[in-house]
Amino acid sequence: MLRTIATVAALALLLPFLAWSQDASIEEVVVTALRRDVNLYDVADAITVFDRGTIERARIQRLNDVAALTPNLRFSDTQEVGVGTVTIRGVTQNRGIGETPVAYIADGVSVNTSLVTTQDLFDVAQIEVLRGPQGALHGRNAVAGAINITTVAPGEEFEAFTRIRAAQGDDLSAEAAATLPFLDGRLRMRVAGYYQDRDGQLYNATIDRDVDYKESLGLRVRALYDVNDRVALDLR
Repeated sequence: MLRTIATVAALALLLPFLAWSQDASIEEVVVTALRRDVNLYDVADAITVFDRGTIERARIQRLNDVAALTPNLRFSDTQEVGVGTVTIRGVTQNRGIGETPVAYIADGVSVNTSLVTTQDLFDVAQIEVLRGPQGALHGRNAVAGAINITTVAPGEEFEAFTRIRAAQGDDLSAEAAATLPFLDGRLRMRVAGYYQDRDGQLYNATIDRDVDYKESLGLRVRALYDVNDRVALDLR
């Protein structure tokens, strides 16, 4: 009798939590690298997705930050300045030279060069890393996988932000972006920029200066215009 009462009491305590678990829902993550918008949980491919919130919380600024959080993805730029080596599942390029075995897509445009992998990431909405051959969708140089970058698209309301960072080595960086709607929202523009100036911390006595200095500047402009209900122009 006491065991039955204890069981009923335990179930009564668990009922609120069971009801909450039934009402809770998993946030939908939409993947665009498959040439169509599809829910991440409906895809059989091995995909790691970073949304805008995760990118900001993890302070993802370059591809090496993505690699540090992605299984089977490795990025190295220790050979020389401006040259990066991307490796997915052990498939890599020859010491950072030549075209990468990984398809790199930025806003739907494929850029098959190792130089783009060392550029700074700013005003990014989502990053998708696909592991495994992707040649059927992204052509050659996708035998190891694909990295899809989606920047923030212009919205129908005004939005703007500015972010300034400072670090050791006289490292100063600034990032800013703004969405400007016109014609009652039919024309929308997004302007984003990034700048970094770093003196460095690795001192070389032979040349009497720091050798890990860096100066980087990036600018992106995108405009969307709804001609009518069936036609839209996308200028990047």
